[in-house]
Amino acid sequence: MSGQSEISELPRGYDAWVGVVRNYQKCFRLLSRLLEPLGLSVAQHEVLQTIGRRQGLTQQELADRLLLVKSNVSGLLQRLEAQRLVSREPDPADARSKRILLTPKGQRVLLRSAALQARVVEAMMGSLDDRELALNSEFNRRVGDVLDARLRLLDGAG
Repeated sequence: MSGQSEISELPRGYDAWVGVVRNYQKCFRLLSRLLEPLGLSVAQHEVLQTIGRRQGLTQQELADRLLLVKSNVSGLLQRLEAQRLVSREPDPADARSKRILLTPKGQRVLLRSAALQARVVEAMMGSLDDRELALNSEFNRRVGDVLDARLRLLDGAG
């Protein structure tokens, strides 16, 4: 015996869960490779995309939308600022806060990275018909609701 215990019974839905995780990893790898020539990571692309949808977010608002902690967003923003893709501007309503904006260069890069992401989405979802896409959205909403509830319980217990 190897000294490791074997799991004899996998939880219901395990194979479906593994499929979701593996497909996420494949999607991440594909998008990473496509973004590489632009000098962007997937996380940096997500930051640009989020700011592009809503210019002027604070760092905390950006972190909340990306489901990241503020310190992780800080590092991403520093790298994007160094590339001159984003800028942090003083908030006229609150001198302690900064608002994050895409620079003109950031807007151009976002257009290119968003087009690459669209290719990935089309490749992934192109084999599904409208009914399957609707079912997929419903499944993801329901699973997301359960995960949100579990996270709220953990946050309340901590």
